[in-house]
Amino acid sequence: MHLSTANSFFSVGQVYLNLREYPKALEHHLKALQIYRDINGERHPETPESFYHVAEVYRRLGDFLKAIKYNLKARDLYKFLSQVLASDDFEGKLAQVNRSLKECQKGIECNIKTYDT
Repeated sequence: MHLSTANSFFSVGQVYLNLREYPKALEHHLKALQIYRDINGERHPETPESFYHVAEVYRRLGDFLKAIKYNLKARDLYKFLSQVLASDDFEGKLAQVNRSLKECQKGIECNIKTYDT
């Protein structure tokens, strides 16, 4: 596999995400993530970005626990990269992940309220 293949899976995943075809989006984003991890490892900027997009699909599917899992992995990798590369370039990415985590928490709270009534 090549990075161009991962980039293609990522792009197709984004198209499906925009079309609200979440199962297909998830399939393509998971394939892209696997290739990025295999080729680049986890400590490359494309990898946490891919984790974030998988989390976003899970969030839109309503699977908040999986979304949180992937968001936390993205957040940890962005924090690591910002320290190792001594760069503030990842602050916006961290803020994006933290917003998504808050939305997942709200989704879980709404689900709990639904079951309590």
